[in-house]
Amino acid sequence: MAILFSPMLYDSPNAGGWPLTVLFVGLMSALPCLIGALVLGIVAALAKFAAKRRPLLLAAILALAAPVVLIGVGALTIDLVCDDVIGDPIAQSKSPIIHRFWLDQLGLDADYRKTLVTTDDLPRFFAERRDDPAWRGCNITMPHKLAALDHVEDRGDVRGGIGAINTVFRPEDGALVGTNTDAGGFYAPIAGFDFADRPVTVIGAGGAARAVLFALARMNVGPVTLLNRNVLKAGVLLSSFGLKGQALPLTAPVPPDTALLVNASTLGMTGQPPLPVDLPDLDDDSVVYDIVYSPLETPLLAAARARGLETVDGLEMLIGQAALAFELFFGVAPPRDRDEELREALLA
Repeated sequence: MAILFSPMLYDSPNAGGWPLTVLFVGLMSALPCLIGALVLGIVAALAKFAAKRRPLLLAAILALAAPVVLIGVGALTIDLVCDDVIGDPIAQSKSPIIHRFWLDQLGLDADYRKTLVTTDDLPRFFAERRDDPAWRGCNITMPHKLAALDHVEDRGDVRGGIGAINTVFRPEDGALVGTNTDAGGFYAPIAGFDFADRPVTVIGAGGAARAVLFALARMNVGPVTLLNRNVLKAGVLLSSFGLKGQALPLTAPVPPDTALLVNASTLGMTGQPPLPVDLPDLDDDSVVYDIVYSPLETPLLAAARARGLETVDGLEMLIGQAALAFELFFGVAPPRDRDEELREALLA
C-alpha cells in the first residue's frame, strides 16, 4: 500500500528557486566575513611593515585602525544561515545532532541550535526571528506545537488537518509558514507493514498524537483505541480524524487484539512520569512503537522485545520528520544513506 505524505501540506521546496535562494543567502552571509578577513589582513600587513622600520608609524596605524579592526571582527561574527529547535524543556533534544550531521556531510555553511522558549516567550521569539534574514526556520517540540500556529501563516490548512505544527520554514517570499512533518516521519518506519482493518491502540492526545492519528486515518486501519487522561478530549480527537474506535482512561488495559501499539505521549521520557501501561499478550506479528527517544530503550519497548515482538524506537520517527524539515530549511535532501552513522552519533 503506497501512501503519499506531504512533508508540509504545502508546496515542495523543489518546485523551484529554493536551492538558488539558499545559495544566495549563504553568499550574502559569507560576504561580511570575507570583507572582515580582508580588512584584518591589510591592517596586519601594514603593522608588520611599520614595526620593522618606524615604531611611531606603527603606533599611528594601530590607533587609526582600531575602529576598522572592530568592524572587521564584528563582520566575522555575523550569524550564518541558521535554524532552531524550540521547546520547554529543550535540553533533551537531539535535533541539533541530526541537522549538524547532515550539514557537515553536505558541506553546507549553516548551523542548527536548540533554544529554550517558554510559553510566555513564544510571541517574542517569532517576532525576533521574523526580522532575521539569516534565520530559515525551526522545529517545534512540546509544549508549543498547538500555540505556534497563532504566530505563523498556515498556508496548507494544518489547523484544519493535523491541528498542530512541528516545523516553521521561510519560503521565497520571506514569510514564516507552519507545517507538520511528524505524520510522514511516523509513517516511514512502518510503511512495510499492512495494518489495514486491524486494531490499533494509541496512547496520548497531544500534538504528536494528532500527527499519528492523521497518518492512521490514511492507512485505513481498523478500530482505534485511544488511551488518555482526558477521555472526552480523546473521543473528540478520534472523531475529528474520522476514526472509529473508543476512548478510554490512561489506566485502561490495552486490548489484546492490538496489531499496532503506539505511545504518542511524553510519558516514559526522561524527566517525565512513567508510562502506566502494561503490555498484554499481543499476537506474534504485532508491532510496538514508542515515539520517546530519551531514553531510547523505554520500558515499553524493552517489554515488547523480551516477548519477541517487532519494535520501532523514537529515533526512527525523529530522523524521519527531521529529514523532511531539513529539505524545507536548506533546499536539499539529507544523506539518508548515512543513517547508521547518524544513529551511532545520536547514541554516543
